[in-house]
Amino acid sequence: MDGSFEFEWRRANRNALPLHRSAVVQAILLVRDDSWMATSRLFRELESRLVEGRNVAAVDLLDVQHARRVLMAFGRAHQRLPNRPEELSAVQQEFLKQGIEHMAHEGKVIPVRLSLFVEIVKTKPWTPETLRSFGGGERIGLEFLKQTFASVVRRGQQSFGRHEQQDQDDETPSLRLPGSGILQTQDPRYP
Repeated sequence: MDGSFEFEWRRANRNALPLHRSAVVQAILLVRDDSWMATSRLFRELESRLVEGRNVAAVDLLDVQHARRVLMAFGRAHQRLPNRPEELSAVQQEFLKQGIEHMAHEGKVIPVRLSLFVEIVKTKPWTPETLRSFGGGERIGLEFLKQTFASVVRRGQQSFGRHEQQDQDDETPSLRLPGSGILQTQDPRYP
């Protein structure tokens, strides 16, 4: 969340916040360290203190070996991988290798990126062909948005396809925030 997104969110929701003061809302926000100040301002606006151990905690990046073990556990949970690691086929081994390689940056994997990856592939065959079908691990976020908002796109309420083509033409992937006129560029430290 950058400063311009925060401003747009507050402007769009300023009048809605007081109406829901008695409602209980629970959410999990995963925020990059470079967006911490914007997050602090958001919580101040919501009149909610951030208290470590109660409602805020740091989530460290995963090293590639741990990320692979987590991905394998997800694969077993979704019945895409056998229960015993020694029963993995060469194709499944390659899928795991390529998936982690595409998600890793400087030997670390962002946990939410791993979760998005699993969400995308949990019902598909765990083969390298599946990775190629959506452009590899570096396009995880875009693929997640496409799958999540496909029905909205089909109804013509969003012109997502236009932005997808722009992303493919640009060197730096970006995300247009609907209705805001904001173009949020991906931070190169967090591919």
